[in-house]
Amino acid sequence: MFDNFIEKLKYQLKQELPGEKVQQIMSPSLRVNNDSNKPPIKSSVLILLYPFDNDIYTVLIKRAKYNGVHSSQISFPGGKYENIDKNLTHTALRETYEEIGVNPDLINIIGQISPIYVPVSNYKAQPFIGYTAVKPNFKIDTIEVNNIINLKIKELQKNKNKQTGYFTVENQKIEAPYYNANGNKIWGATAMVLSEFLKIVKQAELSNSSHFYNPYTV
Repeated sequence: MFDNFIEKLKYQLKQELPGEKVQQIMSPSLRVNNDSNKPPIKSSVLILLYPFDNDIYTVLIKRAKYNGVHSSQISFPGGKYENIDKNLTHTALRETYEEIGVNPDLINIIGQISPIYVPVSNYKAQPFIGYTAVKPNFKIDTIEVNNIINLKIKELQKNKNKQTGYFTVENQKIEAPYYNANGNKIWGATAMVLSEFLKIVKQAELSNSSHFYNPYTV
């Protein structure tokens, strides 16, 4: 099941991406602007997929509490591009290793989806899609990460888990759609990225199986 899912997803990621239109479905009513005239800060995140107990999972992190705009928020593993990084793919893999302890050598990158700008921090994040053949042995960096959240893809796809609530950002109360993930509220840029990813997953699941070579039919 997992191998077939990955092959379909690889194919779909090579097609035209749903893009900003689908991201905007999960956009807050107000996205707090950054007044800086500086160019956006390059960054990337990783949507890591893995099989477990006959299901397909991804992992998010709840960031540790700190004096910053993303304190205690839920996000994908990832962060800012550093000079030591060869490219943004390397950034996503490095940050994933630093934050949740998954060895980059175990991760297969299969594509990327549309980048997203995060006004409140002036980050422009590039999401990458990768997978491991088995569930990783996670080891969190307790300085950066409070805990990890393992989620079934099929649970995120359920309409009942797409809800709306109120959040406070820099003393402003805003209304925003969010994914209810086992009681965790995934909203903002992470929800917008997830919206496009789930659309691509749905397209992959509906894609024509004739695109894929099956050695058992020869």
